[in-house]
Amino acid sequence: MNQFKYIFVSIFTCLCLFGCKDDDLKLNGNDFSDVTWYTSIAPGKPYAVAVGEHISFMDASQGVLTHHWEIDSGNYYLSPDFNSRDTLDKYIMEGVGTIIEDVTANVLFKKSGIQRVRLYNTFSEEVTYRGYDTLSAVQREDGIWVIDTAFQVDVYADIDPHVFILKNDEVIAELTEGTVIGEDKALWDTLEIDAGDKITYIDSTKIGRPDYRLWKLVNNAITEEGASLEEITTTFHFEKLGNQGAGSVSIQRANEELPMANLNVQLPYIFKVKTPEIQPSVIVKYNGEEIFRLEAGATIPAESEWPIVDLSAGEKLEFIDVSTVGQTNNRTWKFSSGSLVNSTDSIAINQYWENGTHKVGAINAIRKDHDYLINGSKEVVIPLKVKVTTLDITPTYSIYYNDAVVFNFAEGDVVGDPSSWPIIDVQAGDKLVFKDETLKGSPTSILWELNNANPSTSTDWEVEAGYTVNATDAFEAGTVSWKREGMPIEDDNKSMPLPFYIQLLFPQEPTYINSEISQTGIGTNVLSFTVSENLQDIDSDLVKADFDVLVKQYGFEVSGINIKEVRLNQSSRKQVEIEFDAPIYNSDSIYVAYSGDMIKSLANVSLEHFENKLAVMQGKENKISGFVNPGFAQAIANNGGAYGWWTNVSTVSRYEGKSSDGDNACLQYSVANYNGSKISIQSTETINIMDELDEGWYEITMDFFIPEGVDLNTFKVQYRANWTNIPFDVSSIERGKWVQVSKAFYTTSTIGQGRQDFVLMINSVNDATGDVEFYVDNFRVTSVEKRP
Repeated sequence: MNQFKYIFVSIFTCLCLFGCKDDDLKLNGNDFSDVTWYTSIAPGKPYAVAVGEHISFMDASQGVLTHHWEIDSGNYYLSPDFNSRDTLDKYIMEGVGTIIEDVTANVLFKKSGIQRVRLYNTFSEEVTYRGYDTLSAVQREDGIWVIDTAFQVDVYADIDPHVFILKNDEVIAELTEGTVIGEDKALWDTLEIDAGDKITYIDSTKIGRPDYRLWKLVNNAITEEGASLEEITTTFHFEKLGNQGAGSVSIQRANEELPMANLNVQLPYIFKVKTPEIQPSVIVKYNGEEIFRLEAGATIPAESEWPIVDLSAGEKLEFIDVSTVGQTNNRTWKFSSGSLVNSTDSIAINQYWENGTHKVGAINAIRKDHDYLINGSKEVVIPLKVKVTTLDITPTYSIYYNDAVVFNFAEGDVVGDPSSWPIIDVQAGDKLVFKDETLKGSPTSILWELNNANPSTSTDWEVEAGYTVNATDAFEAGTVSWKREGMPIEDDNKSMPLPFYIQLLFPQEPTYINSEISQTGIGTNVLSFTVSENLQDIDSDLVKADFDVLVKQYGFEVSGINIKEVRLNQSSRKQVEIEFDAPIYNSDSIYVAYSGDMIKSLANVSLEHFENKLAVMQGKENKISGFVNPGFAQAIANNGGAYGWWTNVSTVSRYEGKSSDGDNACLQYSVANYNGSKISIQSTETINIMDELDEGWYEITMDFFIPEGVDLNTFKVQYRANWTNIPFDVSSIERGKWVQVSKAFYTTSTIGQGRQDFVLMINSVNDATGDVEFYVDNFRVTSVEKRP
């Protein structure tokens, strides 16, 4: 009996349900023509089966002149009475080729890949199939209409496993497709590994197109950190010695849309786990560069073939233990010469003094107190020699100007005739850096003697020298001397002139302030600024009167603060420092002006005047580090349009096209005929997370823009951690431009309190009158030092 799936049964049910009278069902083939078909695959499901499965196809077309089914070779038709629960091969229609004319075709798929089932019908009139796709008949030259269609069936082969086994990332076994796995374990391959070796399984199975696997390891296998038993690759190691099983893998097609398949594969291997042999490995470096490597397990050549490293007395070699084979965790270096005899450090630095050719020594690689391996060690000689020679001091040094090398004296260079020495141009007031790089000869001290420089002498290996003298002619740079004394080798010394001239330049360039005026540090009473040119020494008593300093705090002038000293910074002649005789605080607004002519460049050009520059004070820690969008630049679609802020009135909104710092957005308040009602925007706690505050003084700062003619007197900020209202008097600030306003407030500790948000608002008839429009940008809260 034909065995269709549920969809086929359902189709017949529908035909019965929608049929009318018996007479209506008695239709002759010539009464009408129609084309339709059914399969045992549910509508919308892929045509996919496994090798050895079948699909039933029925042609239910009406008015057919001719009809046949055609299948690809390698597949077979089943007889109509086949039993799907029986062995299907028993029902193959013998003597039938690839074409039959039966209404129903039960196709047994024995060949994997894309297989075609073709339906070919002819009609005397035009017909159209309307299903998931529309298919219209095509008329032949003889006037007959043809429906020629094919079903593409994806036939999945049986899963045929392909598995790789790797030891320490190298393949040691491969289970290929078609391998017959015998049950006699005595015939299985034995894989020799060391305890602790990383074993990797890789599922490379392609035949059968599996999409899931589950590795099943034996109990003694220990999976590596992060390894998964469900991935294509899994890694593990053995710690227990002796023979261990390889486990198995379940390889599956698990996608419910595809023919289900599950093959459990026993991996036919036995791991022979043994204690790893220790094989030392060493790297030798000279001046940070690798010059020799002893690989693990390398054959030690005859001594006559050992490489020789040339060293000057006092030079060092760096010996690095890189042993991994055998899971060593300690070592002992045994040196034949040099400053070291023995060392247990993983990196040993040996210094060589004794002239002659010497063997390096040996390393004893050790495994002890291991988690699961027995103790062991192996000593190997390091096949390397050093040839040590006591060298004369060989000067090498470089001169830097503005971080660039302007002169270099290298090995082999000579002083030469002074008439051929180069000239180095140095702007008066600038500095040269003299850096010694001498290695050969191992000097122990140096002496720079520098003409017209500050300092004029130095025993540092690197010295920074400034030039401020009024010297118009080029002059010799000076001399340098080295000594070697108190060493295990004979003393030596070397002196030479620095073979170049220095020409000081005095450019007649404008001298002007080119930086902000800033407090030099938190809590200091010193301001500083830089200028464009190097300056002459400053006479503080004469210059102090040329500075005008105004100190204010929140709009009120502070008295009793005077300039104590005006001076050059010790490290730079382009930096001026102003020290006050009383403390200054970061809540102060300090304005500085200069109107004298006593500060001059080395070229005698006076510093240009400047007016009312506001000093930058230090230590104003931002307390809204958790805030999002304090400048209102980030947009949102609702609640006023500013992300992290909220309002329910149309008179407050994010505004694009105006900002105090160029980010193209700010907050706009705009209300006609203000009547004293509350108009506000509130920071949202869920997004804007305000830092919890310790008890103390803090400062709120905002940028304000009030157009001309707007009558706005007071703007308020409410800090809702303790419900503090902080009013800002904006009645007299300049209209038509951005102005920064600040206000200090004192709070008790807000740590642990429920709210840490702010409300920006006007809410009183005293705040404003008439049509009110203004803009706010860059809301900030900082910790400040409150003037006592």
